[in-house]
Amino acid sequence: MEATRPAQTEGGLASGYARIAKPRDRLAVVPNLADYAAVCRGFSWDRATTLLDGLPADGGLNIAHEADLSTLPGDAGLREALDLDSMDFLNLVAALHERTGRPIPEADYPKLFTLDGIASYLEDARA
Repeated sequence: MEATRPAQTEGGLASGYARIAKPRDRLAVVPNLADYAAVCRGFSWDRATTLLDGLPADGGLNIAHEADLSTLPGDAGLREALDLDSMDFLNLVAALHERTGRPIPEADYPKLFTLDGIASYLEDARA
């Protein structure tokens, strides 16, 4: 016997099902998004783009836009100093690859853990 899904209606609610209502004054935790439909109605990509800061000219998101790199020691570990997770670090590696056109093998990743290491790596690539 094959299960069927109810048809979706506006707002993502399945037809045939009652909306689950929870009194907000009795919630243990205040929801981050209390009125999804209102947020959807008020959403604008233009406004969202305006609100995003740290976008460089190529359109990539600057993941550490609040960091003051002028005070970051060259030998400081970037992942710890900038609170980068593994995906942030891989995005950094991908950006270096795109900007330089040079493949960066995984074995070289430890050379990119600091600003000094990145500078040396890129200088060695030019030689």
